[in-house]
Formats: sequence, structure tokens, C-alpha cells
Amino acid sequence: MKKDLRAVLKVAILTISLACATAVLFVLAANQDVSAKQKVRTVNYETSAYFDEDFIEQFDEFECVQNDNDLNITATKTFSTSIFDEIDLVSDNEESNFTIKYEIEYLDEDETVLLHVYFVGEETEELTDTIPGLVSYNAKGDPDVLLNVDEEYIWLSELTRIATVDEVGWFKNLVKKVANVAKKVVQAVATTVKKAVDTVIDAAQAAANKIIEACADSIIKPLVELTVKVVYKLLGQERATQWGAALLMMYKDPDETKPKVFHADFNCWQQFFGYIDVYDTIFKAATPMDKREYVVSYKDNNETKRVKFWAWKGDYISLGSGCELGIYTPWTWGSDIWKVDKSFAVPMKCELYHNGKQIIDWNPEKYANKPIKLFNGLVSSKITAEQWWITAFNSDYQRKDHSSSSNYENELTAKFEINLTGKTYYDAFKATWASKCNINSVTGKREVRFDDNKHKVTIEF
Repeated sequence: MKKDLRAVLKVAILTISLACATAVLFVLAANQDVSAKQKVRTVNYETSAYFDEDFIEQFDEFECVQNDNDLNITATKTFSTSIFDEIDLVSDNEESNFTIKYEIEYLDEDETVLLHVYFVGEETEELTDTIPGLVSYNAKGDPDVLLNVDEEYIWLSELTRIATVDEVGWFKNLVKKVANVAKKVVQAVATTVKKAVDTVIDAAQAAANKIIEACADSIIKPLVELTVKVVYKLLGQERATQWGAALLMMYKDPDETKPKVFHADFNCWQQFFGYIDVYDTIFKAATPMDKREYVVSYKDNNETKRVKFWAWKGDYISLGSGCELGIYTPWTWGSDIWKVDKSFAVPMKCELYHNGKQIIDWNPEKYANKPIKLFNGLVSSKITAEQWWITAFNSDYQRKDHSSSSNYENELTAKFEINLTGKTYYDAFKATWASKCNINSVTGKREVRFDDNKHKVTIEF
């Protein structure tokens, strides 16, 4: 029977996909019709003799080699982790790639086929136990390979029919087994890389903060003071304010009684730069300011997420006294880097007081869809009811002496109201910060307050 099988066995292909027949395992055992005294021993078979070009091209690498009594086929293919979604695994948004290596051995003397699947990374790891197959005759009397996976058996010829593949229980189990192991390896690598990048980024930020703080009094403050004096001398304070606001994509308050109050546009260019602690260090080194940060962790579809509310008040040089509050989400790389996600925009309003006198009262929702002009009238836009970054600056209230190092920020009180109706993180915000916040020395109230009826958060400092 052994000699007869060698005479009739041509090409056997096993198709096993990592995601609904995407990846292909294959088996080849081939010999010419020869007598017992004749045996073809050829190293490096011409691959094209058994596989057409389209079949070979679906792999990144493909090699077919016969040595005496065995035949070896090696192939590799790279996949995206997104294919895991197609086989009902836990959803994963990573876009990393991984490479799978297939090895097939045909042992002529034992009439046995052995299949191996490996994950290729810094180290090659076998993803499954070796899958054996016995060369024999199937029920139709045709030469075939009987494969054994987890004590379940199926003929190679049946696997080549895609409709049958979908009905084979162990086939799906094998696919998931391979994918699960590969996914764990990919995630482990991604986690390691992320930690390394986080460490580098965080260390760089820490170093930058120290350098800036060391230079604040001797270099940065004097430079800012000199620049302000020169600009005001050349342009005048009012023109310097207008030009500065234009460059920052700000528009005049729509209330005509407040011609020197400015606000940033919803789609301003600052959205592309997110926010990091280094910005605050520079801000504080250049001009009087105070800030508050509130990080909220919450559950969304059983997934833990974070959102950060970052608020500021202070002297904004040519823009005058001002306040701002932004909503940020974590960047993938770097634990202290925060990005803008405008889908987090909510109705907000702000007020600013100087020594108890209100100098800003801004409610964008009141002017929703009102046309505005940016870049000194060159670009048209509209005010949005919801904000991811609410800002307001009153250029009429300037720090009198820019050479002074006085704590001007203590003369200011900023108040923000954030409407979180329908937001899943309102309760988490309250649970985290309701009892943590300081008592404001000016108002006698907690710096963060919660209104459960309106799902409103008030921040005042």
C-alpha cells in the first residue's frame, strides 16, 4: 500500500485560517510513478510544479524542500490583530501586526504528515501542539490525509471545501487557540513597549520641568517682561491684544458692551497639541497663574476610562486677566500626556472675579450658532453651545506692573459650571472629588460642588 500511495499521492493542501480561512496551512507529498528500485531524490523541488503562483503569493515567504525520505514546506504570513474580531474573540482595538510561521513535514517511511504553527517575534513560540496526519484512503477510495486535532479527526479533502470547514468544530477551536495565544503574545509585547515609551516620555517631562523651573526667575520672567515692554512700545497695548487674539483663533465677545473680552474658537488649532505638565511649568514661569486638575476614572461598557478636567486662572499678558477649563482624555503613549477628544464637549460657562468684582461672565450656550470672525475677519465660524475648552480673557484688566513678581493670581477667583447631564462619569466625578476638595478661603465653599438634580459640577477657586 505504501508504494501505491507514493505513486498516486500528488499534492495535498490543508487550509487552516486564523480568521475565516485567511491563513493557510498546506501539506505536500509528491513522487513520480517509479519502480521499487527507482527513487527520485531532489533537493529544492521546483515549487511551481505543485503550487500555482496565486497560491504562493498569499504568503510573505514560501519554501518547499525534499531531502531523501521527507518533504518540508515552510511559509510565513503577517496578519493584523484586527482579524481577531472576526472569530468572536474579545474585541481589541490594537492595530499591531504579528507574523505566523507554518511548517509541514511529510515523513515518507511513516506515511505521516506533521503540521506546526509558530508565532514569530524576538523569540519563536509554538502556538499549538503538533498536528499529526496519516496518509491513507478516504471513504471514496481516494488517497487522502486523516488529520487529528484534540482527538477529533477529519480528512484533508474535506478541509479543502470551505463550506465543510465552517461546520468542523475542531477547526474553529484550532483557529481560536492559535489566535488567543498570538494575541496574548502581541499584547505582552505592546504593553512592554508602551511602558518603555511611557518611562522615556515621563522622564523627559520631569527633566524639562526642572530645567524650566531653574530658569524661571533668572531667564524666563525677565525675557517675558522685556518682550511685553517692547511689543507694547511698538504696537500699543490694544493692537498687541488684537494681534495676539487673532493668532490664537479667538473672537470678540458677542456682547457689544464687552469689546475687549475674547474667547477661543471650538475648532482652534490648539486642539491638535493636547496638554502636558510642561506647558503649565512654562506658563507659571512666564506669568502669574493658578490651576486645578481633576482626573476621573469611570466605567463605560465594563471598560475603565479616564477623563481630566483642567482649569486655569491668571494673567495672560496682552490678553489680560482670564480663565479657562479644558476636558482631556489620556494619550496612548505617556501617562501624563492628555489629548483633545471633542466628543467630550458639554455645555459650560465661566465667571472671573478680580478682588471680588466680576470682570467676566461667559455662557456660550446663550449665543449658540451665532456667526463669528477669526483671524481679524479672514475666517468665518460659529459659536457652539457645547465646549471642550471654555476660555475668556478681559484685556481691560491688565497687571499694572509686568516687572512685578507679585502673586497676582490670588487677586482672581474663577468659577466654572459644567453640565454633565447624560454623562456616565458624573457619579464617578462626585464619588472621587466631593469630599477631597479644599475649602476656598475666599468663598468658604468647597472648590468642587455637585448638583445631582441638574448633573452640574461647579469648580471655583
